[in-house]
Amino acid sequence: RSQRIVFDGVTSESCDVRFGVPQGSCLGPLLFVMYASKLFEIVQAHLPDAHGFADDTQLYLSFNPNNPAHQTEAVSAMEGCISDLRKWMYQDKLKLNDDKTEFLIIGSRQQILKVNPCTIRVGNTEITPVSEARNLGSWFDSNLSMSTHISKSCGATFCWLHKIKRISKFLAKDQLEMILHAFVTSRIDYCNGLLYGLPDCDIVKLQRVQNAAELQRVQNVFLIQSYYACFTGTTLVAS
Repeated sequence: RSQRIVFDGVTSESCDVRFGVPQGSCLGPLLFVMYASKLFEIVQAHLPDAHGFADDTQLYLSFNPNNPAHQTEAVSAMEGCISDLRKWMYQDKLKLNDDKTEFLIIGSRQQILKVNPCTIRVGNTEITPVSEARNLGSWFDSNLSMSTHISKSCGATFCWLHKIKRISKFLAKDQLEMILHAFVTSRIDYCNGLLYGLPDCDIVKLQRVQNAAELQRVQNVFLIQSYYACFTGTTLVAS
């Protein structure tokens, strides 16, 4: 196998690929899954559940916040699992990003208050709990209120709306609609199933973004479903 790189219209010389497959190859994801398949065998020996997407792996373990001993056991089980994963990765020429590992305790506000301060050791790094963590493009907080996800989504979309407004007078209507969908509505629609059942005080923030996007449309020929209709009704409707 060989690969070449094209940059700025210039093609490099062909280079032999001695290991793996060329970057960007359709075989890359498949071979990675096969290569890392043993990961979940190791996890199952320590923990009841885990979730993986490509090279992103999440480990789950529940404990009773009213029982300090149960919390200590949970932390020990998590550290033991991570330690065995690091050993396997070292043997198979993989590397765990210790510094990028995040530790999130999820529960109600009352439950979180009962949890004793703790850390998880990953290699030589002590990981302290975070109040929020990014999960495949969405943001989870300790109470799963999705308030962080909504705030960050609204902040990013309003920034894009400001940029689009400055150039909107130079765009045709169909071009403006395409840009708004690409940079605004696609962001507030991403993972919107996680927002079902949230109180109106949270949904109204997304509605303001959508209303602001509508103000940049002139005689819109199509209807964008209201977020209130999507998330306060009995049926979830994708907008």
